[in-house]
Amino acid sequence: MECSRYREPLDLVPSFDCCDPVFTPALDHANICPPCRERLASRLKSEYSIKLTMEASAPVPESLNLFVKNMPSEKMSPGRWMVRYGVIAASILLMATSTISSYRYWQSYKMEAAVEQLRLFSVKNHEIRNTPEFLSDDEKQVAQWLSGRLNKVVQLPKNLKPGSVVGASPSALGEHPVGAVHLVIDGNRSTLYTFDPSPFGVNGAVKKEPSYEMGHTVAAWEEHGVGYSLVSDAPVESMRASFVSGAMR
Repeated sequence: MECSRYREPLDLVPSFDCCDPVFTPALDHANICPPCRERLASRLKSEYSIKLTMEASAPVPESLNLFVKNMPSEKMSPGRWMVRYGVIAASILLMATSTISSYRYWQSYKMEAAVEQLRLFSVKNHEIRNTPEFLSDDEKQVAQWLSGRLNKVVQLPKNLKPGSVVGASPSALGEHPVGAVHLVIDGNRSTLYTFDPSPFGVNGAVKKEPSYEMGHTVAAWEEHGVGYSLVSDAPVESMRASFVSGAMR
């Protein structure tokens, strides 16, 4: 019974050395309970493995060092030098263009990998935790409570339709603490995570259509410098309808 009491916080704590007081009792219990400690270590190891896999799927391209090696030492006529210079200049221009295109492709691919990792963590946490720590249907009260709880300013999407918020809880996606806003969308349990996008590498992630993945409707995006991920048991159309003016498009 003692172990079951700490199961939920141990499924959410981002690391063994987390200083958030909400996880302190659970970590103290894990330190004296070998099964719980082993379970926590296994979960953190699995999440770290997922993180490495996602990072490896978007490798940094090799840098292209342009230089001319082993140039002939014999004297060449001005005409031959002009031809040689033209060939080198054209090669440099071609390589530079290729490098820029490769870099842009890599940046896009890296962003996709980061967003996918974020979605995976969001789905997992949505499945683990379904009870708000703070109950309120007032968006401002929820944002204020989370701001005090996380010791940072928390903002909710301005285009979220009123009446869907039911409460909030502190949470974690991977190793990063986030705010979890509990919602009801078309009668279905939903969780909106709000966070600083920088640690997740999703700065500038564009709004995308929600999609059905892993048994849930999922979306992730950045809005005015704030990162959001939304997981719902509702259908895709219901999630889209929970935002005004087609904000999920």
